[in-house]
Amino acid sequence: WRALADSAQPSGHAEALAVRWQAPQGGQAERWSAGGRLRGLALVAAPAPAAYTDAAGDPVYPLARPGVRGVDLDLQMDQSGGRAQLQVRDGALGFPGVFEEPEIPLERLQAALRWTVTNDRIELDVSELRFANADAEGQGRVRWHTADPARSPAQDRFPGVIDLDLQLARADGARVHRYLPQAIPADVRRYLRAAVPQAQARDARFVVRGDLWDFPYAEPGRGEFEVRAKLRDV
Repeated sequence: WRALADSAQPSGHAEALAVRWQAPQGGQAERWSAGGRLRGLALVAAPAPAAYTDAAGDPVYPLARPGVRGVDLDLQMDQSGGRAQLQVRDGALGFPGVFEEPEIPLERLQAALRWTVTNDRIELDVSELRFANADAEGQGRVRWHTADPARSPAQDRFPGVIDLDLQLARADGARVHRYLPQAIPADVRRYLRAAVPQAQARDARFVVRGDLWDFPYAEPGRGEFEVRAKLRDV
């Protein structure tokens, strides 16, 4: 925890903070709980490890701890899970290893979060998600849980299994390349950056379902990756 605090360099203000901890006793595991409000929270993202090539010759981009900036958070949590209301104003989210430009600026974002921890399994449900920045505006829902190492091709709990469904009221098509994960081949991302100088999207939908290790699901049955949109002025 000390190493995490050193690397994440947390900043912001805590209000109405309550923390409880009970030591293990009588054969029972330790118990803890925490709650309160965080205002203007910022956490520095961890540097993404260097990309490497797998046995099939495909590039692999390892992920690293995400970062945030400008976050207000009301939360209650304990050893078995928690819930939170999240809001971002003129802040950012950082996803090292996911995107070529890891930090996504946000004019606003709000969401309700719930998570559970059962032994080695972690589940996260992000509902009431609404977001906007200069490139897009929309809403949606995200569900994620750790994978079964015995079944996942990653042979690990991470990066996990996702069910993401976003609807975009507007999007700048010339910026699509910026939001394609690095798992999408680099030549595809370069082509879209060079080939689409202008486009406006309306009523767009973005869906990702499956083990994130297999994204973008080139093999049938591995998962679902779909983008639908009405485009104009292309």
